[in-house]
Amino acid sequence: MDKERAKEILMSIDPEQAPREEPGVSDAVSMLDSDAGLKAWEESEREFDAAVGAKLQEIPVPESLRDQLMATVKSAKPEGGRLMGIPPVLLAAAAAVVVLGFIGVANVLNGKNKIVPSGPVTFASFQQDMAETIHTGNFRLAKRDKDFTALQKWVTENGGPATASCEKLASRDCKGCTFLKWGDNKVAMFCIDVDDDTLVHMFVLNRENFPSLPPEGEMKSVVRHNGRESTGWADEKSVYVVVGHDEKTAVKEHF
Repeated sequence: MDKERAKEILMSIDPEQAPREEPGVSDAVSMLDSDAGLKAWEESEREFDAAVGAKLQEIPVPESLRDQLMATVKSAKPEGGRLMGIPPVLLAAAAAVVVLGFIGVANVLNGKNKIVPSGPVTFASFQQDMAETIHTGNFRLAKRDKDFTALQKWVTENGGPATASCEKLASRDCKGCTFLKWGDNKVAMFCIDVDDDTLVHMFVLNRENFPSLPPEGEMKSVVRHNGRESTGWADEKSVYVVVGHDEKTAVKEHF
């Protein structure tokens, strides 16, 4: 596999989560691990995607935009190789979608890192939906760093929730972090190596988003969703959920 083909594959996956049995994925990830230049390119792409994705989150998009675009295109009459009768604003919106797809932000538009809540905003639904996110792999890391403190700083600087009660994680190596959109709520997600072969995912959300919560510091009971254990707690400002990466991870042993 040449480097350009590897880049095409890497732009469409999360190397940490993508199934290795998919055609080309294993080879592309192997190249990423062994090629310093490819690794630097991939990290740059992720930072760029995160920056553009953050800006996109700030732009209100009408629910009817897609249907309006499709209806307008169908009714437009070709003339001189162009579609006449399409308002300039819709042409601009369509062009933006095409351009953003090419620069790798299509993940945001297609629902990557966006989660539809399974029910009302409760701790139980938050816990279930974050476990489902790990099960489906519906996320892509935006910031890669082994230093948890550096990831905390990045989250805070980008308007994320506070992560005060995570002292135990300060010495742990990390894979990286990202932001998820859970309904209208901004969730910070951290991928953490709790020991040599155990990975967990921690999700953090502002406490004010929940109408009722258990006392601060109280660890919730462990539940399983699609075979993965999850637990959580709350402090003065934030709510935390931790999900095991696979069915073998006992999350409560590490928190």
